[in-house]
Amino acid sequence: MDGFEAIKHIKSFKPDLPVIIQSANSLNDEWEKSKKAGADAYMTKPINPTELIGNLRKFIRPMVTKSA
Repeated sequence: MDGFEAIKHIKSFKPDLPVIIQSANSLNDEWEKSKKAGADAYMTKPINPTELIGNLRKFIRPMVTKSA
Protein backbone atom coordinates (compact mmCIF):
# COMPACT_ATOMS: atom_id res chain seq x y z
CA MET A 1 0.00 0.00 0.00
CA ASP A 2 1.46 3.37 -0.97
CA GLY A 3 0.66 6.71 0.64
CA PHE A 4 -2.14 7.54 -1.78
CA GLU A 5 -3.85 4.22 -1.10
CA ALA A 6 -3.40 4.79 2.64
CA ILE A 7 -5.15 8.16 2.40
CA LYS A 8 -8.07 6.61 0.53
CA HIS A 9 -8.30 3.80 3.08
CA ILE A 10 -8.26 6.18 6.05
CA LYS A 11 -10.85 8.48 4.48
CA SER A 12 -13.10 5.52 3.63
CA PHE A 13 -13.80 4.81 7.30
CA LYS A 14 -13.06 8.22 8.84
CA PRO A 15 -13.91 10.88 6.20
CA ASP A 16 -13.78 13.80 8.66
CA LEU A 17 -10.28 12.95 9.90
CA PRO A 18 -7.82 15.54 8.54
CA VAL A 19 -4.86 14.06 6.66
CA ILE A 20 -1.68 16.13 6.41
CA ILE A 21 0.93 14.74 4.03
CA GLN A 22 4.64 15.10 4.75
CA SER A 23 6.95 14.40 1.83
CA ALA A 24 10.45 15.08 0.61
CA ASN A 25 8.95 15.60 -2.84
CA SER A 26 8.00 19.22 -3.57
CA LEU A 27 6.49 18.58 -7.01
CA ASN A 28 2.98 19.94 -7.60
CA ASP A 29 2.03 16.59 -9.13
CA GLU A 30 2.43 14.91 -5.72
CA TRP A 31 0.14 17.47 -4.07
CA GLU A 32 -2.46 17.00 -6.82
CA LYS A 33 -2.36 13.20 -6.38
CA SER A 34 -2.64 13.64 -2.62
CA LYS A 35 -5.65 15.95 -2.95
CA LYS A 36 -7.37 13.49 -5.30
CA ALA A 37 -6.76 10.74 -2.74
CA GLY A 38 -8.36 12.89 -0.01
CA ALA A 39 -5.47 14.70 1.70
CA ASP A 40 -6.28 17.99 3.38
CA ALA A 41 -2.78 19.53 3.41
CA TYR A 42 0.66 18.83 1.96
CA MET A 43 3.97 19.78 3.54
CA THR A 44 7.48 19.23 2.24
CA LYS A 45 10.58 18.38 4.21
CA PRO A 46 12.26 19.97 6.00
CA ILE A 47 9.16 20.82 7.98
CA ASN A 48 8.63 24.50 8.64
CA PRO A 49 7.39 24.69 12.27
CA THR A 50 5.21 27.73 11.55
CA GLU A 51 3.53 25.95 8.64
CA LEU A 52 3.03 22.81 10.72
CA ILE A 53 1.43 24.73 13.59
CA GLY A 54 -0.76 26.63 11.12
CA ASN A 55 -2.00 23.38 9.58
CA LEU A 56 -2.64 21.81 12.97
CA ARG A 57 -4.61 24.85 14.13
CA LYS A 58 -6.61 24.89 10.91
CA PHE A 59 -7.77 21.31 11.41
CA ILE A 60 -7.87 20.89 15.20
CA ARG A 61 -10.03 23.92 15.97
CA PRO A 62 -12.96 22.81 13.76
CA MET A 63 -12.74 19.27 15.16
CA VAL A 64 -12.97 20.52 18.75
CA THR A 65 -15.94 22.72 17.84
CA LYS A 66 -17.75 19.79 16.18
CA SER A 67 -17.41 17.55 19.22
CA ALA A 68 -18.50 20.21 21.72
